[in-house]
Amino acid sequence: MRSAAPTDTAYGAVEQDDRLADDVRRVLRLHDEILVATAGTCDSSRVLGIVAAAASAEQYLAYTIPRIVRQIEATGRRADLVIGLNNGFRCQSTIAYLKTLDSVQLIELYTGDKPGPAIPATCFDRPEEQAELYTIPPADGAQHRVFVVYQREGPHAAGKIRMLDDLGRGLILPSIQAGWQPPQYTLVFDAESIFIAQTEDRSLDTELSQIRTLLARLGGNIERVVNTLTQAYISAKQRQTLAPPATQSQPLDFESNGLAPLIDLLDSQPDLHITGAITRFCTYETSKTIGGIDVRQPRLATPCSPMHTIYNYTCGLIPGCLCMPGGGTIGRTECMLSLLATISQLYPGTTSEDAILTVLAEPAGFRLGLCDQALLTNRCAPTDEWTNHQPPRRAWQHQFVRWYAGFDAVEQHYGRHNAGAVLGPSSDDFSTAVLAIFWKTLRRTGDMPGSLALLHQFAAGGTAYEEIRALATATPDELVGPHGRPAW
Repeated sequence: MRSAAPTDTAYGAVEQDDRLADDVRRVLRLHDEILVATAGTCDSSRVLGIVAAAASAEQYLAYTIPRIVRQIEATGRRADLVIGLNNGFRCQSTIAYLKTLDSVQLIELYTGDKPGPAIPATCFDRPEEQAELYTIPPADGAQHRVFVVYQREGPHAAGKIRMLDDLGRGLILPSIQAGWQPPQYTLVFDAESIFIAQTEDRSLDTELSQIRTLLARLGGNIERVVNTLTQAYISAKQRQTLAPPATQSQPLDFESNGLAPLIDLLDSQPDLHITGAITRFCTYETSKTIGGIDVRQPRLATPCSPMHTIYNYTCGLIPGCLCMPGGGTIGRTECMLSLLATISQLYPGTTSEDAILTVLAEPAGFRLGLCDQALLTNRCAPTDEWTNHQPPRRAWQHQFVRWYAGFDAVEQHYGRHNAGAVLGPSSDDFSTAVLAIFWKTLRRTGDMPGSLALLHQFAAGGTAYEEIRALATATPDELVGPHGRPAW
């Protein structure tokens, strides 16, 4: 549901439009510089992947990195994956395991000091004083490459976006300027990201249209709409005019290749610049040992919070839920790098780089869209997990508090009129979507009690949202600009 930030004044809207236009100019300037440096040609035989990792990442990387390598290889390409270990973080057991993988060359690199929050650290081939500056060399076509960048601990290093800055402006862009031909596509992902292919029809277009008609006819009375839908279903069932219901959704194939649909989409649509997977929130549990490391994997069937469940249904389908996910977005390299490098330079304190990327992309002329054929797992806390706040908060609730605080910062920065795609659905869109999901679920499964239980779960999400909004407003997230000052 959309955050309740103050409505823009006319003067504020002009400032926001100017800020957006200025940021877009910076993106396009860098985009053109990349095209000049590459002569407009990238390596179509490889995919560049970028991930920033911090404490707890060792619970995932020994599984997710080899899986992503395999999925890229299955598309007929090789991987160049750049793993940034943030602010002194080390995961030596994982690195030792990755070194044992067949057809993978692992290169260890080291940053120097990061002089300021918006100044990238330079990458070196070793940590000693005699170290030499490192630029990425041409690849041996037969091998995948994994570059592990050990970021030096320091007062300006902590945070995902600052790690991405060192990877982008400290290593990748200098390598391009030095003559390296980068891969055609660049993927950004998180340490726990798992990509799964899916074929289920997620569309709500028909149901949304029917619900809007009913709401208009019944004066917006949701209870009457639910009663009308249930009676319509019962009557149709009695007349035997319904198609036989499916007893359950087609189970997801956890071992399927969810990267392939994303890459295929870019290959088949030359005018599409950026695409992202549909986020699937789920809990993770320790489930296997790889290379002596206890690894956590998703538990897709375990119930998660009402709010996470709502977003699982609505991601990519209604206004406000169209953000390219930070855990799984892939695009043409000149577009992705120009966006990420501009964001990391201008806003080194942001926690919403994916939202900003989405807001800047289309004004820059980069066409983007989510891909319904690919799911991306994103860890959410179990419903019984609590934080150590005083008083304690439910951990899943605190995750939303951080997100909505970030949404508020983006909204204040660029204006709701520019950033609406990433701010969450409006109350009206949320209510309409909930009813549409109920109606589709009922007709698909024929399970009246289960469909009503889902509707009640969504109603509980609405109550949780009010608590989350109050906490997010009380703990604002600054979208920090150059020199550590709030960008506005």
